[in-house]
Amino acid sequence: MLLIASGCRTESRKETLGGLSTLSAIGTAGVLAPAVIPFTLGYNAIEESKERKNDKLLYKQLDPVYEQRIEMIKARSPEADVAVVWNEGARAFLPFDTNALYHPGIDPGVDQSALIGFQQQTNQSPLFTYLETLLSFDPLQKEVKVWNQPIRDFIHTRGEYEAVFNQEMYKRIKAAKSATK
Repeated sequence: MLLIASGCRTESRKETLGGLSTLSAIGTAGVLAPAVIPFTLGYNAIEESKERKNDKLLYKQLDPVYEQRIEMIKARSPEADVAVVWNEGARAFLPFDTNALYHPGIDPGVDQSALIGFQQQTNQSPLFTYLETLLSFDPLQKEVKVWNQPIRDFIHTRGEYEAVFNQEMYKRIKAAKSATK
């Protein structure tokens, strides 16, 4: 009907059709959106429920591991461990994450390339290798979607230990450099 009313003027017909297509798209989206929202909300709820169930199963395996590691970390003295690692010939910092350059307790202004060089000397120290294992995430951790309290407690305990260890190691390295000058 609109095509006939517009007559021979093609410009007007394009404008009218453009307006109709825009209104049609808006109208369709307006009608479809309420119908799609419950479906996506239901799907998301099902997926979240599956993730929570999966996480609960993982927590049953991981919680005892992390609780034991927390106790093992708290029983250690970072300062005494640095002395052993130092005597074993390693000059290394504990990274928060083996893929990251963040070392708890070390000022971000410290030359990071020097820290990477230190990490390459750790194979000489069995204690340092043990500490890296003790302070690392369990391989199952990758599958957990939401961290629970024991995981957060482990991360906190680990971070505190690493900060003291790294500060003590840094003091020893600075003192050794000063002694050689």
